[in-house]
Amino acid sequence: MADEPTQSRLRILWGLSLVCLALLWIRLFQLQVLRGREYQEKSQANAIRVVEELPGRGLIVDRRGRVIVENRPSYSLTVIPSDIRRSSGTLTDLATILGMPSEEILSLLPKGGLPAYQDFKLARDISFATLASYKARLLDLSEVGYQFEPKRFYPYSVAPHVLGYIGEISEAEKARFPNKKAGDIVGKQGVERKYDDFLAGRKGYRYLMVNALGQAVEELDDEYIPPQSSGKL
Repeated sequence: MADEPTQSRLRILWGLSLVCLALLWIRLFQLQVLRGREYQEKSQANAIRVVEELPGRGLIVDRRGRVIVENRPSYSLTVIPSDIRRSSGTLTDLATILGMPSEEILSLLPKGGLPAYQDFKLARDISFATLASYKARLLDLSEVGYQFEPKRFYPYSVAPHVLGYIGEISEAEKARFPNKKAGDIVGKQGVERKYDDFLAGRKGYRYLMVNALGQAVEELDDEYIPPQSSGKL
C-alpha cells in the first residue's frame, strides 16, 4: 500500500488532470457551441466569393416618350486586393495591360475595409483594346475579372444641368445613400440624384466556390440572384 506522501502526490495529479480535462471541455464548448456559428460564417466567407452584377440604370424619357438618357456598355477590371499584393506575376501582367507602373496599381488598391474576397474595381470604362489584352491572358489572370458597368449616354442636348450626372460615391455622400458602398455609382445632380433609388435598380449576385488560392472553381447556380433594372422614368 502506498505511503501517505505518495497518496498525496497522486491526489494532486488526479486533481490537476480533472482541472485540465474541465478546461478542455469548456474550451470545446466555447468553440463548437458559443462561437461555432461565427467560425462557420468565417469559413464560408473564405470559401465563397460573391460577385456583383450591375443592372442597366433606368432610362429617362421626356413627355413625348423620347429617350433622352440611356446606357452604353462599359467594362471595368476587378481584382481581389489581397491576391494582387501577393502575386508579383499578376501585378506585372496588369501593369502591361493597363500601361501603368506596378507601384501605381498598388497605390490604387484600398488599404482596408473590404471583405477578404470582395472585388475591387481597379480600372473603369476600359477600352476595347485593354479588354482584348486582358482576355488574351485570361488563363494566367485567374485573380482578375471584368464586370459590365453601364455608362450614361445622352443622345440629345437636353438641359444637362437638370438631368444631372452620375459618378462614384464619395465619403460625404454615404450618409445620403446608406445602402451604397465604396465604388458604387450614384446620381450626383438633378434628376439622376433625386431619383437615384429608382434609377439604380437592384444588383444581382453570383456565388463562386474558391480554392485555397482564391481561384474560382465552381459557380453555385442555385444561389444566383439576377440583377433587376428599373425601366423608364
